Amino acid sequence: PVLRAECRWPELDPARLDALLGDWGAHQLTWSMVTSSQVIEQREHDTLVRHVHQAPAMVDREILLRMWVEQVPGGHRYRWTRAEPQPPPSEGRVSVVRDDGMYTVLADAAGTHLISTLCYDPGGSIPEALVRWFQVLGMPRFLEELRVAASPELSASH
Repeated sequence: PVLRAECRWPELDPARLDALLGDWGAHQLTWSMVTSSQVIEQREHDTLVRHVHQAPAMVDREILLRMWVEQVPGGHRYRWTRAEPQPPPSEGRVSVVRDDGMYTVLADAAGTHLISTLCYDPGGSIPEALVRWFQVLGMPRFLEELRVAASPELSASH
């Protein structure tokens, strides 16, 4: 399924989210599920980034992502998708089948309006119902981790 969420964060300056989201090689500092975010190649219009994802009771997942940013009215859209060709995963890891998504960061009168979409298939032999359950529970956590990382007051207290 494609998950979608909208957040209104009046306490956050959109520039703080832009700085976090656009730092492709530091995503492991924002999200607990991302244990490694390594820039492989910076290209003219996008960047290739190798992610390693970790979740409880699962083998680590690995994927080479193509990431880029787009200007949109009132802000920026940070997008990613599975790069092709996809190198084989490191020993002991499973290749992610699908990881498509975006964070749209918009400035508004009340601070920041964030729109997030995610379509993720971890690959391997995980039952589909368990994948959906994990995603539905995980999306609020990912967004809260982003909010905390972007907020100086919240990140100092964690």
